[in-house]
Amino acid sequence: MAFSPDEQTLACVTASRISLVDVRTGRTLASGPVSDLESVDRLWFSPDGRLLAATGPARLRLIRVSDAQVLLDQPVATDAVGFDGTTLRYLADATVVSLDVTGLLDPVRLPGPVPDTELFSPDGRLLVTHKAGSRAMMLRDPRGRVVGTPLPMEADSMIRDPAFSGDGGLLAFTDGRSRDYVSLWDTTRRTRVAKIPIPDMWYPHSLAMAPDGATLAIGVSAVVDPSRARLLIWDVRQARWSRSIGRVGEVEVVFRPGSTMVAESQADPTACWTFRREGRPVRPSDRRGCGALR
Repeated sequence: MAFSPDEQTLACVTASRISLVDVRTGRTLASGPVSDLESVDRLWFSPDGRLLAATGPARLRLIRVSDAQVLLDQPVATDAVGFDGTTLRYLADATVVSLDVTGLLDPVRLPGPVPDTELFSPDGRLLVTHKAGSRAMMLRDPRGRVVGTPLPMEADSMIRDPAFSGDGGLLAFTDGRSRDYVSLWDTTRRTRVAKIPIPDMWYPHSLAMAPDGATLAIGVSAVVDPSRARLLIWDVRQARWSRSIGRVGEVEVVFRPGSTMVAESQADPTACWTFRREGRPVRPSDRRGCGALR
């Protein structure tokens, strides 16, 4: 058990739950399950009383007092845990880990229904949200506030596989109820700059945009034979297809910061292809899929 700094709340483990009790009234303020409760050896509060740490053999759990929600469940080396109000420090594998917990203390709940699509831009300054059936896509700041006017959507819009450019200025996603095209949006001007049709008898399953926003890679599979797959490369600046790479199998596509594209096979984890916009491929494990992006 442990008392909060103001001595008004008691934390205790009872009936396979961790409970926070009002000392004056005996009323349970919040309660929630925590895995392996039998291993909890120690409880203590942060200096401001808003967080509760529970430690046991090789385990640390960080719990928000307001709703008893577990925010962190982490293996640790010892019970050595420290708070200074905003930073949690603990020992793991002979390393002191420091974690800023201010964001955990003040969670932001988005207004309205829970979105079906949500994605932060790489720099974390822009959040896109969309609810299936809605005719508008929202751009929000990290606190959940809508930035500018909503982006108008078509009636058949079904956002899947969203991907930002590195600066968040461009947003691409698979669109249409049958995934028959990819939409490319300018988030600053709030306009769609391209509606990219997917060739007949193919459907997209992976989407990635180069950090500089110049290249869009789309992994597609054949409708009649999902094992047949290609990488389609869209030149954003020229607004045209620039390359089609075959015999790669169904892949997931990502970009490195240097705009090199990496495609990894879902069927074979050891098969990975790396492409540069110019020059020779980098470390191809299967040369059948190799090629330069020109």
